[in-house]
Amino acid sequence: MKKLGAGLAVLGVLLMIAVGCGSPADKVKVGMTENQVIDVLGEPMGTVNTDSSGQNRLLYMDVEGEDIMVWFKDGKVTKVDSRETVLSD
Repeated sequence: MKKLGAGLAVLGVLLMIAVGCGSPADKVKVGMTENQVIDVLGEPMGTVNTDSSGQNRLLYMDVEGEDIMVWFKDGKVTKVDSRETVLSD
């Protein structure tokens, strides 16, 4: 029984580590406000004002190795795009 308990404890620690290692973009959820996104990711590198679809965007560059674009409509997140940061020489 002790082996089972120790095994479950190790599994629990590994799961906590795995959950904590997610992408920064995963922390941003649809429906969040712009201020909530800034609380999570910090100040953006730039903003793109309303486009033809009526959406605004915040741009984050090289956040833990990712470039992130957060889309807003009516003050709420509608979409989050991310890709690995590509550094050029």
